[in-house]
Amino acid sequence: MSPDSQRGRPGPGTEASRFALEVSGVTKRYGSQAAVDDVSFALEPGTFLTMLGPSGSGKTTTLSMIAGFTQQDQGTITVAGRDISAVPPHQRGIGVVFQNYALFPHLSVEQNVAFPLEMQGVRRREALAKAREALEMVELGTRAGSKPRELSGGQQQRVALARAVVFEPPLLLMDEPLGALDKRLRTQMQIEIMRISRKLGSTVVYVTHDQEEALVMSDLIAVYNNGAIEQLGTSRELYETPRTRFVADFIGESVLLPCVAEPDGSCHGLGWHGTLPKRAELREGRGVLVLRPEDLTIAPDDATGGAAGAANSIAGTVADVIYVGSALISLVRTDDGAELEVRTPRSEAALAVRGGDRVRVHWRPEHAVVVPEDERATRGGEEELATRQLLAPGR
Repeated sequence: MSPDSQRGRPGPGTEASRFALEVSGVTKRYGSQAAVDDVSFALEPGTFLTMLGPSGSGKTTTLSMIAGFTQQDQGTITVAGRDISAVPPHQRGIGVVFQNYALFPHLSVEQNVAFPLEMQGVRRREALAKAREALEMVELGTRAGSKPRELSGGQQQRVALARAVVFEPPLLLMDEPLGALDKRLRTQMQIEIMRISRKLGSTVVYVTHDQEEALVMSDLIAVYNNGAIEQLGTSRELYETPRTRFVADFIGESVLLPCVAEPDGSCHGLGWHGTLPKRAELREGRGVLVLRPEDLTIAPDDATGGAAGAANSIAGTVADVIYVGSALISLVRTDDGAELEVRTPRSEAALAVRGGDRVRVHWRPEHAVVVPEDERATRGGEEELATRQLLAPGR
């Protein structure tokens, strides 16, 4: 196998068929602005990939190019070894679910679900039978004769999902399908989508701006920023070992401290010094120390026995303490003016501090990550890492 194939970029031929979806060097420009800039990834069958990012980051445009609704300016898109870059949307054999459901109001629920089969030339009787099977799968078999207006928002989304999977597509695209639902319904539909995709063995590409949704549902997450993929990886990789400041700040809550990393594995900033775990991919020089609020502990400053210079800690004053039900959030202002958020579980409320207290915030070395101060410094090596991560087996 060629080096390119090993990295997930196989050339023409049978080798490409190992991937359910391959996006290679895809770019879309509007005038001088690149909405999507040289995006590449490859997915093995059964993988659930979520494209996550802020509005305008390029995730929906990428999905639209895979679906065929938007034509890319450069690059190729391959599904199961077949180059579909120039194939019309209705001939790509891809299931698509939109946020607005796109149901036909004058058709019954089962007629809506059967519609794509009839467009493919399947006899009406057979199409309706398959539609009923799909409706049973989403637990709406008893509403087959209803009109869309007679259903709740969650039920309409289930109909849209049934319509997308009725012809058992190898690839299912979902564009923020749960955005219009309330939190309870979103949680229910997340479970439903995962259950159905696993049952069918479908490869799923899912677009959302909801971090929690992405972390819960995905095998892999592509974090988009300014038209490019900033980092690709599992939920745990992105949360625990972000590679850029943007990812660290975008995924979950984070505490960011400017620092200087040294060759011996130590790092230091204004009013603190610390060490990094041996497993860390150390980047020497100016950077940013990334910590998570739940990984920090807080204690009165004199509790350290007077060790004002204790490693992996920083002194400050409690500005505020906020009760959020499951935890107490202490906002600590350091002596140099930085503000840290410390999240203490409710079960440890007895350890809580009060506004105005002089405290020291501690962290363990294994919970610390240093990312470059200049995000452009990581872009060069990102592509190879991204491809390697995406070759992880599906479920």
